[in-house]
Amino acid sequence: MMNGEETDGGISLGDMEKALVCLLMTSMEAPVQAESAGLTQEMFADASLGFVYEVIMKIYATGVRPDMVLVERGMREADEELAAKLGGLSFLLPYMLNVRHDGNVAAYVEGIKKQYKLRCLVTLFGRWRSRLARYRPSRRNWSTRRSAF
Repeated sequence: MMNGEETDGGISLGDMEKALVCLLMTSMEAPVQAESAGLTQEMFADASLGFVYEVIMKIYATGVRPDMVLVERGMREADEELAAKLGGLSFLLPYMLNVRHDGNVAAYVEGIKKQYKLRCLVTLFGRWRSRLARYRPSRRNWSTRRSAF
């Protein structure tokens, strides 16, 4: 689920993130919905899409409707090296051609947030597991203690 595998709706997390970023540039309501739902850059599994999302939301916050030209310029201003590495928004062009309506924005936002929470839990449980392993008695000591009872 967390590495682009299919999610509940049958769409991969990567596809969901790309579609949402495209919708943010094509829909008047998408930025409002994403912002009101509390979506943040860190919630994107793909850091490059999180970067683009942050640029789009900064443009939106100025009262200007984000489009590809403004977003590419914003990307260069924010991090010229990363923008060049990504090739601007060219990696999103196939998705831009396929995004037709904004009816799924809320579902995409919730799916991204859900996967982010799951990744956080996996990280947290991994830390707890490694800490517990340090304090866990060895099996030999445990069997010796058990035979004493």
